Amino acid sequence: MGSAKQIKFRQAVAKMVNERYITAVRPVDTVTKVDRVMAEERKEIEKLMVPPTAKELKEIRARIKEREDEEYHNTAVIGIKRKAVNYEDSTMEIGGDSGLVKEELAIDAVDEDMFFRAYTDRLDVFLRNQQITNYFADKYNAAAGAVVKTMLRLTEPKTKTCRDKVSTTVSASQVMQNLAHDAPLADSVDLDNDAYFDSLESAKSDGAQAMTRKERAEIVLALLEVVSSDRSGMVRKLEERGAGQFVVDFSNAATALRDQCIDALVHEKFGSLHARTVRILRDKQKLDEKVIAQAVMLPIAQCREKLHDLALEGIIDTLEIPRTADRNPSRMFYLWFINSEKQVRNALRMAFEGIANAMARLDYEVTARDTLTAKANRDDVIANPDLLTEGERDELAKLEATALRLQVACVRLDRMLLVLHDINPSSAELNLL
Repeated sequence: MGSAKQIKFRQAVAKMVNERYITAVRPVDTVTKVDRVMAEERKEIEKLMVPPTAKELKEIRARIKEREDEEYHNTAVIGIKRKAVNYEDSTMEIGGDSGLVKEELAIDAVDEDMFFRAYTDRLDVFLRNQQITNYFADKYNAAAGAVVKTMLRLTEPKTKTCRDKVSTTVSASQVMQNLAHDAPLADSVDLDNDAYFDSLESAKSDGAQAMTRKERAEIVLALLEVVSSDRSGMVRKLEERGAGQFVVDFSNAATALRDQCIDALVHEKFGSLHARTVRILRDKQKLDEKVIAQAVMLPIAQCREKLHDLALEGIIDTLEIPRTADRNPSRMFYLWFINSEKQVRNALRMAFEGIANAMARLDYEVTARDTLTAKANRDDVIANPDLLTEGERDELAKLEATALRLQVACVRLDRMLLVLHDINPSSAELNLL
C-alpha cells in the first residue's frame, strides 16, 4: 500500500512539473533578475577592453534580452529525467485475436536530487484569467463570463507566464463544445424567440433537445460577438472562417484591468469627481483645464483644485508648451495628460504603503494585547475558557475582528499589485519594481 501511494505521489509531482505548476530550483534562482542582467552586461563590457559606446551598449543589452527570450521559450522541463526500469515493468500488451505484442513504455520521473518551488508565474496566469472573467461577468452577465472563461481554459495549457501578449487561437466551435453544460445561458441574450426559453423547462423529446443544442449555439455565437465588440479589445475576432476564430489580447486586458483598478483607487482616495477627471483625461488625452472643467461640469476653480490633488499624487502630469522662445512661464500653455508609466509607479507606491500601514497596525493591535493573548493561550485557559472574564472575551473578539479586516485589506491590496504589475506583459521591460 505504501509503495502504491508513493507511485501516485511521484506521478502527481511529475505531472505538476511537466505542466509547470512547480519548477526546479537552480543556483541561478538565488540571484535576482536585475543582478543577473547587470553581471552579464559587465562580462560583455569586459570583453571590449575599452568603455563601450552608446551603440555598443545597446547591442549588448539586446543580446542579453535575446538570450532571455530564448530561455523563456525553451520547452525543456527542468527537474524531469528518464527513469531506467526493467523491461517487464515498462511494457504493455497490445493486440487482438492474432496475438499479443509487447511495447516498451516511455517513463519520465522527477529528479529526486532537485528541490522544487511553486512556479508563481504560472499561478499568475490563473489569477489573471479570473480577473478577465470577472470583468465580462460584471460588465455584461454571467453567461458572457462563462464564455470568456471557456476560451481562457482552452488556452491555459500553452500559456506559461503572463509575458505572452496574445493567446492561441480558439474557434467558436471549440467554445461551444467545451462550455459547461450548467452555464447560465438562458435569458443571457435576446434572440427574439421567447418561446424557446419557455421550452427549456418543458422540453422532453429528442427533437426538443436538438432544438436546445441549436439555440445554445446561437446564444454562444451572440455572446462571442458581444465580448469581441467590447471597447477594451480583450477579445478579438481574427477571421470569419467557419463560426469564427478568436484570440484573447492579454496586453489590452492588462491595460483595461489596470485602468479599472486605478479608477477604483482614485475614487476611494479622492472621490467620484476626481475619478471622472482621470477617465476624461484617459479618453481625450492632452487637455487644457478649461476644457476639462467643461467636460467634468465643474467650476474652473474647483476643477483646478482637483487637478492639483491628482498631480501631487502622480496620477496625472502637465505638459508645457511655450508661446515664445524665452519660455516665460506666464506665456505658456499648460496641458494636463496621463503618463501611464508614472501613474502605475505611483499607484504601486500607494499600494505598498497601504500594505505596510495595515501590517504595522496589525502588529500594534497584537502588541497592545500581548498580556491578554498570552493568558488566552495558557493550557488551563484553553481547557476552561470560563477563566476569562467577559471583558477579556470581548477584547479578544475585537482583536480577532480587527485582524481579519486588516488581513482582508492586505489581500485586496495584493490583488491590486497583481493587476498593476504582475499580469502586465511589459512589466519586466519597464522595471516598475
